[in-house]
This record gives sequence, structure tokens and C-alpha cells, in this order.
Amino acid sequence: MRALIEKELAFSCGVIRDGHEITPRFAITTPEGDYTILCPLPDAHEVRIARLELVSRFMAYRMATRFVFSTEIITPDAVTVIGVTRRSCLGGVRLIERKPFSFSATEWLEGVDQIGDEIPALFPREVEELSATHIAELESASRLSHRVG
Repeated sequence: MRALIEKELAFSCGVIRDGHEITPRFAITTPEGDYTILCPLPDAHEVRIARLELVSRFMAYRMATRFVFSTEIITPDAVTVIGVTRRSCLGGVRLIERKPFSFSATEWLEGVDQIGDEIPALFPREVEELSATHIAELESASRLSHRVG
């Protein structure tokens, strides 16, 4: 998991170095392959929760075995990546120094006591029954997601 988190951190740092903002993204591993979901998370709490719930249902629908969430945070100014499996969660953070421009070494965070529980709680822990409405919504989202490989 550390190697995957480092790879995602390096990608995100490259995006920022090129002058762009990070769009929060999920890299999801499933038995049928890998998916990447770009998921802008607005400040509006209801919209944010609805989007995160949709990603969580997508993971349940696709029987995810792990996921990695990558984003840029404001305070502290940093790139953060959180990896989650059924049994563990691990995070990597690289602080951003704007003048002169640089990134710190990776600071590692382990477990929900250091990472928090909002993102790890998205991982489906048990069999979840999905309604026909949810399945239709997920099929639509599947067409918009990017399957890797």
C-alpha cells in the first residue's frame, strides 16, 4: 500500500507543480479491474455527502478490495493520499511550500485515530443491498468512470 500511496502522491505533486489544482480522486481496485473516479467535493455539506455516498455504493456494487483517495488540502497546505482496505488504512501527506516551491518528505499516518474516519468509512464493510434506483444510478456512474487496464 505504501508504494501505491507514494505513486499517487508523486502524481498529485506533479499536477500541482504544473500549476493546476488537484481534483479529488478515488483509485478503486475491484475483482474485475481498477477504476478511477474524479470526484469534486464542494463545500455544500449535503452535496458533498451525496457524492461520497455514491462513491461508497459504487465500491459496494463493484466489490472493491481497496481504494486510494487523493486530494489537496488547504490547512495545512498539503497533498494527502489515504489508502483503505478491509483491514487497514494508511495515509501519506506531503506539505507544500509555495515560496520557494517545494514538497516535504512524506509523513505517514496510520489508522483512523490519525487519519480520521470520514474517508475510511466509505469502504463497504459488509454486504449491502442496493435498490433498483441505486443500481441504475451506479450503472450511469460506471459509464462516467474510467476503467484502468
